[in-house]
Amino acid sequence: MRGHFAEALTYLHVAQKGQLNLPKIHLLLGKCYRAQSDLEDAKIEFVAAIKVDPSAASPYYLLAEVYRAQHNAVASARELAEYESLSRSNPDKKQESRGDSVQDPK
Repeated sequence: MRGHFAEALTYLHVAQKGQLNLPKIHLLLGKCYRAQSDLEDAKIEFVAAIKVDPSAASPYYLLAEVYRAQHNAVASARELAEYESLSRSNPDKKQESRGDSVQDPK
């Protein structure tokens, strides 16, 4: 999928219009934006995923990574602590943690 993030964004926006507020769509949008180094839009999508399903751990981890990339250590630590807490209390919600399905263009 590397290099096809713009195309993926197009399809995800269409899916989002058909199924409003699905956390999975917000996660995928955020991952695509992050892969394109669009950290502000990535942050918006990860926050939206948290609002839809605050019990899911993975958006907190991904948001922590965005804050880390923005050199915001305090916010990153806060989100990482929430991720760790949720991961311990609800291991079933941890399945998609760390955003492994979309590679970062490092």
